[in-house]
Amino acid sequence: MTISEAQLPTAAPPRDYGTGIARLVIFTAPVLVVLSAYLAHGQQPGSSAILVVALVPSLSAGTAFRPDSHFAVTLMALLVLIWLALVSDDLTPWTLVAALSLLSLHTAVAFATIAAPDALRCAATTRRWLRRYVVLAVLTASVWLLARGVHELGPSHSVALTLPAFAIVGTVLWVVRERSLPRTGRC
Repeated sequence: MTISEAQLPTAAPPRDYGTGIARLVIFTAPVLVVLSAYLAHGQQPGSSAILVVALVPSLSAGTAFRPDSHFAVTLMALLVLIWLALVSDDLTPWTLVAALSLLSLHTAVAFATIAAPDALRCAATTRRWLRRYVVLAVLTASVWLLARGVHELGPSHSVALTLPAFAIVGTVLWVVRERSLPRTGRC
């Protein structure tokens, strides 16, 4: 008796790791940037600012579905302009929230454009991009803390603190880059 093809076990369909999450981040990160800008601003925005902010959801949607288009660059430029127009204190904690949100947006857009929109991303690729994001998020927070420290210490101590910090950041970035480059046999 032969076994028909219908009785053979079928392989699980391939899984996509990260495309849906990248789209979710592309939708939510701009909202966090705008929200942190308004919270750092501390006042109710004028009607012209509300009109500009109304563009953010439409640009986010365009970026989520066409990350390789000009929507992403336009969205990031608009978010930076909103921040610059509203926030005068660069060392507010909302600066860190906005910076990490912009980093999340940039990473999600870059991740979404490494392959065709309907292509599957394997787990190794997703892990590599998550590692890169975590390292950059830690470095972003470290630079923000360094800026706060330099501000508190004053200009006389800033060089002694900044130069070693840049050397450490440069070394960490180089090591992470070397370790995150794809090797043969990986997707």
